Amino acid sequence: MKNGDERNMSNNLISLMPIVKRARDYYLYDENGCRYLDLYLDGGRAINGHRPSGLSLALKNTLSRGLYAPYPSVYFQRLIRLLQNEFPQFSQIGIYKNLNGFLQSYTGDSSFTDPAVTDNRGDHIQWRPFLEIGENCSMVVLSFPFPGSDVIAVLSSESEDLPESDLIPPYILSGLIRSYYDLKKNMTIADSEDWSTMDDTGHWKRRGPYLVPLCSEPEYGELFKLYLRNQILISPEYHRPSICAVQVKEGSLKSLFKEITGGKGE
Repeated sequence: MKNGDERNMSNNLISLMPIVKRARDYYLYDENGCRYLDLYLDGGRAINGHRPSGLSLALKNTLSRGLYAPYPSVYFQRLIRLLQNEFPQFSQIGIYKNLNGFLQSYTGDSSFTDPAVTDNRGDHIQWRPFLEIGENCSMVVLSFPFPGSDVIAVLSSESEDLPESDLIPPYILSGLIRSYYDLKKNMTIADSEDWSTMDDTGHWKRRGPYLVPLCSEPEYGELFKLYLRNQILISPEYHRPSICAVQVKEGSLKSLFKEITGGKGE
């Protein structure tokens, strides 16, 4: 399927979701109070859950200082130092508004493999929390666990210089820093047994907490609708994995397994 067709399918599928009135942890609530388990998590940007307290507080503190506009700020260097400490194997770090903007300005090899969807990793990969980077990796695209933000970091150990970083509003930078620390904490306490929640459905190949559909791309729309009928939101994009929620409340999967088994069990 071509990129334009995939975007159209994604938009069409996500439009089937009722209006979301509020969100908390790994759940979405519609206007009628119905609860949906979120396995899409804004493409992974909400992997810390919705309404994480640390992120909300960081944004509030920065915005209270009037730091809305994308001017130079102390938060940029704080973010760079954080990434240098976390990923010392990379000599260059750039911060960009979004992946497309980076790819348009970068003249080197711009193909990146996703370790969540393939075992054949190249030396350029997309960073996925809970999955190893690999010793041979020379460039990583890092998306932050900040819902609604497309800002990325690019980490490189190659000789070719990265493009100059973009100016990012300070309140977003402070949120990126806080969200990364929250993720780091969550990664230390996560229970990998929770990731196997969806294994018994027979619908997924799992790598860590990431779910890749076993069905063909033309069949994926029906799989999406099956889960949505049972108040579970999976990724609306075939090539973007769904993510096992860490905190699944009792009963969230009961309706799904009842339909899968024809009412014979859960």
